[in-house]
Amino acid sequence: MHIKDVEQRTGLSRANIRYYEQEGLVHPARRKNGYRDYSPDDLETLLRIRLLRRLDVPIEEIRAMQAGKLSLSEALSQRLAALRRREEQARADQSVCRAMQADHACYDTLDAEKYWRLLYTPPQAAPAAVRADRQEPCPWRRFLARGLDMLLCSSSVALALMLGRIAPQTPGFSLLTYVGSLLLMLGVEPVLLHLWGVTPGKLLLGLTVASKMQAEYFLNRQTLMILALGLVAFVFDTIGGVLVAKVYNLFAKQKINPMIGAAGISAFPMSARVVNKMGLQEDNQNFLLMHAVGVNVSGQIASVIAGGMILTLFA
Repeated sequence: MHIKDVEQRTGLSRANIRYYEQEGLVHPARRKNGYRDYSPDDLETLLRIRLLRRLDVPIEEIRAMQAGKLSLSEALSQRLAALRRREEQARADQSVCRAMQADHACYDTLDAEKYWRLLYTPPQAAPAAVRADRQEPCPWRRFLARGLDMLLCSSSVALALMLGRIAPQTPGFSLLTYVGSLLLMLGVEPVLLHLWGVTPGKLLLGLTVASKMQAEYFLNRQTLMILALGLVAFVFDTIGGVLVAKVYNLFAKQKINPMIGAAGISAFPMSARVVNKMGLQEDNQNFLLMHAVGVNVSGQIASVIAGGMILTLFA
């Protein structure tokens, strides 16, 4: 087999094949004209070398395995240990990069000694740093956060009961709301804490159990910009929904209440409740809740689709 054929079969360059030959890893025979003749065994050896070199196994260890002085299992154990060390170093590098970003470090004022020491902080010193960064106990904030979460759950349950045609004047409505909100909170809160380390109430008050949601990472310029853009998006979505409904009424035979368009955002179910309340203030017989909730659900679906498209196109 000519070296050109070996290049095509292995994907290795001619220089690499010659290098492995110089290192004594492969021994092709010579033809009468002096050209190398690679056998199927030589091809298999080169394929093995290609795999092991991709795993960063040193040439010396491959030579030792060919000589029977080192087993593949021992070589892989050494590689796993090296990869674990590299992974720990990568985590330390990421931690220093995040710290520099959080401090808004600039090149001209960069405190290199500080971050160099942080880069090589011994592993046993890390827990102390974590304890120092933990939030101070705030019982009143936790109490308010729990109250906000409970209010959100009770509002959701009450809305679900009303959608199920159970009026608030029905006997036992308050008891059903209380028991339902308690069960909902017991089921939803552990899931939210496990996945994101935060609940809606804790998020509003800046409390969290996740280490990455500390003040220096959460309450920064980028987060505030995102919150501001979200507020602007809600405002323009509400205005746009009302305007679209008005434009629709110009051409439709059967008119619709333009206020329903204001519910076409992802804020479920609050936007639908606000639209219904505003409609009742103008006319106590104007019940828009069912229609507004339908538009509200559509707004949620549209938000998910738009978010998926943005992630696909720009992430």
